[in-house]
Amino acid sequence: MPLDSIPPAEYQTLNGSRTVRVTPKNGDWRDSAAISVHDSTLTIAKPRYPEYDTREYPVSYRFDELESVSTIKHEGLIYVESGVEHGSNHGAESQFFSKNFFVIDMGYLSGERRYHEHPRWGFGGTLLIAASDMDFRMGAKGRVRYRLNPHLSFDATAGPMLKSWNDGLINGFVGGVNVNVGSTFMLRSEYMTYEVSPWRDASYNYSSGYTYTQYPGGYEKVWYNGIAFHGTMGWVTASVGSFALVGFMIAALASLGGLD
Repeated sequence: MPLDSIPPAEYQTLNGSRTVRVTPKNGDWRDSAAISVHDSTLTIAKPRYPEYDTREYPVSYRFDELESVSTIKHEGLIYVESGVEHGSNHGAESQFFSKNFFVIDMGYLSGERRYHEHPRWGFGGTLLIAASDMDFRMGAKGRVRYRLNPHLSFDATAGPMLKSWNDGLINGFVGGVNVNVGSTFMLRSEYMTYEVSPWRDASYNYSSGYTYTQYPGGYEKVWYNGIAFHGTMGWVTASVGSFALVGFMIAALASLGGLD
């Protein structure tokens, strides 16, 4: 946790809502955003996260009883989650529909630190990247996380699917829920609607030649379900998966070049 030590000469200025960690000489540290100072005595009115710190409050310390007082810097996490999803389309037929996507979520989530005192609620946003051998998609999702305990939490996400500025930017919707188990593993389920343009499929028969089928386009409607990793494993999976997709695309292009 990032901390900035406060010189003892400045303890008198700590009245207010400044978020600090108070470490007495004869006890464990306490985090608080509600403190007051009077007559060389610092009083902690309540803990920063009452759901985790159930010790008795308020509590007071004389300045000479303090080992240190430190400012807690703004804390959050730029995180990566990566994995695979599988789904079936129940909407418009698409020329490039992908049953399987390699997905990466990259974004910010408040309260996600490596220490145990996570707040119950976390808020943030996610950039979704979904890639396969058939398609590449992006979306922007808001995210809310509820932490039931240090080992189990739940996410709700929702936001627009994106395309180029020239084509109107928004191309559909994505929203879902995640179940996070421990600090590494998650189960994902999300609903994606994605607009597809009208297209024509050609088939060839030796006796009749080419025949064409016209598809009107519309919106894919897919529930994707899968697994993903976050933390260190999320970064590793994202890196390995990205390199694998690039390698597959290079191989596919080389194969097409060989056919020519």
